[in-house]
Amino acid sequence: MTPLRQGRIVWTPVRDRFGNPPKHHPVVIISRDDEIAEHDTVFGVVISHSAAMQDPRPNDYVELPHHPRRLCKTKLNKPAMAVCSWVVEIANSGYAESDIGGFVEPRILLEIIRKVREIAQNSENETSEDSGH
Repeated sequence: MTPLRQGRIVWTPVRDRFGNPPKHHPVVIISRDDEIAEHDTVFGVVISHSAAMQDPRPNDYVELPHHPRRLCKTKLNKPAMAVCSWVVEIANSGYAESDIGGFVEPRILLEIIRKVREIAQNSENETSEDSGH
């Protein structure tokens, strides 16, 4: 089996943010390689094809490379966005080879991780303000 690494795209069942039943979505792994080796689960950002149709696009979206015949590093075949506000915890093993996709190149992966951190920081700040601290 292909080992998971930071930046790898895997297809896995994911619940949406509204609690609907899980659907098979691509997810880009954002956990560091050392965290992947040490834990049974990893963190990833959900990739959405329908999000690519939104115009204007929200600030938490990062466009990913695609090609109709999957002739790119991501192996995505249609427009897609990493939705940086949609972080999920998924298993770090047990995927069929058909569920293992390509990679997000480092420059784009760093942008995704930066946005995830920024969203988390803003959320923490809002929580602190709401509690009066």
